[in-house]
Amino acid sequence: MLAIEKIAQDNIGSVATVGKLEVKPGSSNVIPGRVDFTLDVRDISNERRKNTVTKIYNSIRTIAANRGLGCEIRQVQSLSSVMSSPIVMKAVKNSLQELQYPVYELPSGVAHDAMVFGELTDIGMIFVRSHNGISHHPDEWSSFEDVALGCEVLYRTTLKL
Repeated sequence: MLAIEKIAQDNIGSVATVGKLEVKPGSSNVIPGRVDFTLDVRDISNERRKNTVTKIYNSIRTIAANRGLGCEIRQVQSLSSVMSSPIVMKAVKNSLQELQYPVYELPSGVAHDAMVFGELTDIGMIFVRSHNGISHHPDEWSSFEDVALGCEVLYRTTLKL
């Protein structure tokens, strides 16, 4: 896990997440005989993402070999990065400016529906603040005011497009 984190950090722009970890037999005082985990690597650059994945796979194989362990890497899915449309992003930016809110642009690497619709049409995303930055977790929570602002920005953006 540390090697995965370091490789992603060294490939600036890449993000790597171990989201699921199954340790077997899973007892507190037994060295695991098997560990399965998922890995999600994202980047706005397809080439850099592929490079990061290759480095991570090579590192996993090297660590396993050095410890006399076996490993199996099975790629379940690989999706290309989708860039937001400048037209959509301009409409979002103008909507925020009309409402006198600051504009923050950030690369996200998120998938959501953008991965599917990005092949069909122009896409963009509007992010709503989550309390303490917690996302995709039962503790995720956004204020009514922030959700209302997100809806208003979406409404105005839709009218512009």
